[in-house]
Amino acid sequence: MVWTRILTSWNFEPTAVAGLAGLTALYVVYSRRLPAHRRDGLFVAMVLLTLLALDSPIDFLADRYLFSVHMIQHMILILAVAPLLVASAPAALVDRLRRSLPRWLLGALEHPVLTFVVFNADVALWHVPALYEATLHNEWLHVFEHITFAATACLFWWVALAPRQYLTRSLPVLGRMLYVFLGGLPSVILGAIITFAPRVLYPTYLRGLTEPGFGRSIGLAFGLSPLADQELGGLLMWVPGGVVFLIAILGIFLAWVRQQQPPVPDSPVAAATLRP
Repeated sequence: MVWTRILTSWNFEPTAVAGLAGLTALYVVYSRRLPAHRRDGLFVAMVLLTLLALDSPIDFLADRYLFSVHMIQHMILILAVAPLLVASAPAALVDRLRRSLPRWLLGALEHPVLTFVVFNADVALWHVPALYEATLHNEWLHVFEHITFAATACLFWWVALAPRQYLTRSLPVLGRMLYVFLGGLPSVILGAIITFAPRVLYPTYLRGLTEPGFGRSIGLAFGLSPLADQELGGLLMWVPGGVVFLIAILGIFLAWVRQQQPPVPDSPVAAATLRP
């Protein structure tokens, strides 16, 4: 009964569907003439993960019952959707956006210190108990929270992952690795603070799992008390979230290593390049 209701709780939120439709239209328009540079798989993965985070049973559980599931939702948006959106952005669209922005604004949006501060301040701010609770009871504020998560995360990952020719202040490979490493530390610290909090920080989840009704059934089905649920949410931010940043660091390093390798000799172009 509990699992049936959870697994059937899909809710195709109009704002999420409209946003994805707009992004898909932009992707199709700006990538159709450059098939060699298309990254359809990355873009489709981004769309599917966004739907999973915002319209699936994850959203149903996150909004009413389980803090830990809400942290999974946030991590999908910040650590999966945002970097995939950055990685799949068509070059023509990126060029147009960069040309449309004043140079001073573009420089600010791509400044590593500014993107680092804005990204981590946004994550920390929305986890302040009073503001977090407000998002659970005001749908438009909740939508705005998700938009800021995606926007600030995209800025952060753009500085970390974008090709050098697209950045006004391109970091060297070691600088990018350090930037991502430091960028993950505040979330790890926040996760640790939540994990070791001596009481439930967000009353909605306390009521959701203890008051008679479906919430109590969920608590029994998952074997979670409100405080254990909160500890699990903090651990998810702390451990798996930190691992994602380490994987990104490794990916940046491996991409740099591939760039340093000479062309493959059995390619005609490569053979001509290597010929003395």
